[in-house]
Amino acid sequence: MRRVLVVGGSGFLGSRVLAAASKHGLKVASVSRGGAPAWASSSSELAGVEWLRGDMSVEADAARAVEGCDAVVSCLGSFADFSYDGMRRENGAANVRIVEAAAAAGVRRFGYVSAEFIAPVDHPRLLGGYYAGKRDAESAVAAHFGSAGYIVRPPVVYGARRVGSVTLPLGAVFGPMAVAFSTPPVRALAGAIGPLGSLLAPPVHVDDVALAAIAPLLDGGGGGGEGGGGAGDGEPALVSGAAEIEAAAAGARALASTGSVTLFWDGACPLCQREIAYYKSIDRAGAVNWVDCHADPSVLAPYGVTYEQAMARIHAAERMPEGGERLLSGVDAFMAVWRRLPYWSVLPPLLAAAPGALPAAEAAYKVWARARLRITGRALGEGTACKIDDSDACRRA
Repeated sequence: MRRVLVVGGSGFLGSRVLAAASKHGLKVASVSRGGAPAWASSSSELAGVEWLRGDMSVEADAARAVEGCDAVVSCLGSFADFSYDGMRRENGAANVRIVEAAAAAGVRRFGYVSAEFIAPVDHPRLLGGYYAGKRDAESAVAAHFGSAGYIVRPPVVYGARRVGSVTLPLGAVFGPMAVAFSTPPVRALAGAIGPLGSLLAPPVHVDDVALAAIAPLLDGGGGGGEGGGGAGDGEPALVSGAAEIEAAAAGARALASTGSVTLFWDGACPLCQREIAYYKSIDRAGAVNWVDCHADPSVLAPYGVTYEQAMARIHAAERMPEGGERLLSGVDAFMAVWRRLPYWSVLPPLLAAAPGALPAAEAAYKVWARARLRITGRALGEGTACKIDDSDACRRA
């Protein structure tokens, strides 16, 4: 994959797609009317991005932007004009023009970030124009790229959203909704109430959507041959809803970070056995190395952690993008694991966004750490090198 163009890369979602693509080794360019946003120069995640200025509704600009690209990912979407025709034009005709330009230029893959359709508001007097435009764009991807195209349909997307000089912590609201709406009772209710159930679609974190948007471009890019897939050449792959998007994101993370976190856990602890067994069952991508440090305490030596320290406080080693590893413990260790697991990946941004949540979680973990060995009928011996309250010595994070 030589070059990937992200349309709308200066926006909320587009900027995260750029960051994810760069992190995974793709050569990326962004095109938008304003070119590079003012804040881009201070973002290390976007340091390698090529910023282009262009209006993709203008045929000549679109043709120049897609020239020499192997893939295009369009994040273009707007509520700028709340009229039916305006929303359909901004979300449909504009994306159709991009698809046509990409097909004419021989682009191999085309990804389109659409939206999950919410039936109660899909009405001409509400958001009917928005959804009509999305359908127009999806049809264009199918017609011009076939199986070389793919479509991501997220429900409500949340994350830290920049509005001018203010950053809105949307996770503080939508993070709990994502957890609640993903529970079996709510999913059962959503299925029972027909079209109204789409109102209960779990929100999804912007970083998961971004990873789902680049996942088909990783590991060789897959399929497509020379040029677009062409009319009749199969159907675009569809990733729709929070569960499928989170699964695609987990797969993308695994390609670049299989085993990027090593968790040292106590295999002699019955409660820990059940917890780790559950985590392993959902870690289908193999994103975490699960190391029983009770069975083999020697695995701790390279990290300068004693067996007593590992029993007093859980530790993890996280591989860093720039090379090397950092040692984490307590809640920090769990956060590194949760970020890489389906379902649980919503928790770290939620804890980070909620004021006081991380200190509270750390305090709760300390209480558990003190009681764990006693509850399971074990205890640290005399002369323990690391006391549970000695966070500076134990955490090394």
